[in-house]
Amino acid sequence: MAEKWEFAGEVGAPDSKNRVVLTPAFSNGEHVDGFNVFLNDSGEIKLEPVVKISAKEAWLYKNPKALKMVQEGIKDTIEGRVGPLSRKRLKSK
Repeated sequence: MAEKWEFAGEVGAPDSKNRVVLTPAFSNGEHVDGFNVFLNDSGEIKLEPVVKISAKEAWLYKNPKALKMVQEGIKDTIEGRVGPLSRKRLKSK
C-alpha cells in the first residue's frame, strides 16, 4: 500500500554548512526533539518526527501488559466508567 504524502511547504536551499531550515514546512506547534531520516531509490527524503522520553518513563513502553492497562484506564476515564475510590473499597480488595 502506498503512503499518502501531503505537500507541507517549501524550504530554501542548503546553507554554506549544508543545513536546511524546516520551519516553513513544520509549523504545527508540536514539540519535536529530532527526526528519523528515510531515503528511497528515487532520492526522496522522508523525515519522521521523534520525541524523546526519559529512561524513567520508557519502562512503560517496554512492558506491553502495563501499557495496555494504562491505555484501558485512559479509555475508561474518557468513556465515564470510573468513579471516586474510597479507602473502604480499597481494603475490601
